[in-house]
Amino acid sequence: MTTYTSPSVSHPGPVRWLWYTFGGRLGPLYCGWVLRDTTARTRWLRQAVRGTVQVVPAALLMLVVLPSGWLTWASIVLGLLLALWYSLAYINQTAERRLVKHGYEPGTLAMELRERYLRENEDGIARYMATYRHDLTTPSMVIAVDRMLDRFIDRWLRWQDEQEARRREHWKRNMHRDQRFGIW
Repeated sequence: MTTYTSPSVSHPGPVRWLWYTFGGRLGPLYCGWVLRDTTARTRWLRQAVRGTVQVVPAALLMLVVLPSGWLTWASIVLGLLLALWYSLAYINQTAERRLVKHGYEPGTLAMELRERYLRENEDGIARYMATYRHDLTTPSMVIAVDRMLDRFIDRWLRWQDEQEARRREHWKRNMHRDQRFGIW
């Protein structure tokens, strides 16, 4: 399967990619690549590779320092599995943090993933609407559905505002800690 990559998206070299993998910020030239990296269909695989690469230095250190035996190899394999577990369990939070670090607004990840889902499943959504929502032609039904959608959208927007307020409060609380430890 051939994938098309826009020529305007700059890819980081191996050294920059390692810096990015360990949490570093790439320059503004690579913002488009970071967005694609965190929202592509292969984002799970990319996150698994980044998690594996992050464990390699510790694994190599264990191989050099500890005697080679079954316990050493078991601890390396279990450490790798644990790293993969956590890196995939928090993939959305990690991707959101990477995007914010590269200048995108909070919530960009969810918006991009939703747009991709709608774009890829447009035909299925249209078939569903044609099959199950064809009885919405009577005026009273249209009004009822419109009111229901308005209530749903209002609740959803309120929920989004609450989530955004919590996210910003959490961000403010933890930003000083991250700056103190040199993470940010």
